[in-house]
Amino acid sequence: MINGTTQDYRIGDISLKIAIAIFVVVLLIIAPHYAYKLYADGISYLSIAREYAVGNFSGAINAVWGPLISWLLVPLQLIGLNVEESYRVFALLLGVATIASFGFLLQRLRCSRITGRLFLCDMVPIALYVSISDLTPDAILKFLMLNVV
Repeated sequence: MINGTTQDYRIGDISLKIAIAIFVVVLLIIAPHYAYKLYADGISYLSIAREYAVGNFSGAINAVWGPLISWLLVPLQLIGLNVEESYRVFALLLGVATIASFGFLLQRLRCSRITGRLFLCDMVPIALYVSISDLTPDAILKFLMLNVV
């Protein structure tokens, strides 16, 4: 309490920057151990993204897997990243965006500073899990849900 009022959590708070830094460092350390952990869905999304990147739109259209993830991976492939690298960079960017969105949500909820810091500490392992797990639309859905609230 400062002057009888609780101090609200703010985005400028150093804890958000620390949470993002911890996420990035830990992800860069553990990502090589999960480099080839892809299941059928993830392989299909990467294959479809490669088809879009080379301009084979008729080969990319698929009735089973939605195009959103593939569309988001295409710009990374067009700047020269291979299929695997584009997915890893996408996972890193999505994790950072998710943690930042969670920080904005905490600010909108007017959490106290200590509560905001505790929730951010809880969000880092969740973002790490989503970033190293199989490539699915779930990660994008979590990010979008944080921004809709």
